Amino acid sequence: MLFIGYFRMTHAVFHDLYDKLPPYIQRQDIRRRPAVPAEVKVAVAAYKLAHGQTYKAVPVSLGIVRATYEHI
Repeated sequence: MLFIGYFRMTHAVFHDLYDKLPPYIQRQDIRRRPAVPAEVKVAVAAYKLAHGQTYKAVPVSLGIVRATYEHI
């Protein structure tokens, strides 16, 4: 129930999205910083759509460090 409360979808639906989206949203690592994982991007977008928060507030709610979400 906790997963549905956060993302308004089941774990299976989340992983179905995650299986389909990485070719479109995954970036390459660069020398100065690693790329944000596609799973994190999907989680941030799903949480934002479920709760209507800003992209700056979502990572705080999910416990993602600032250096990660500045590059989403």
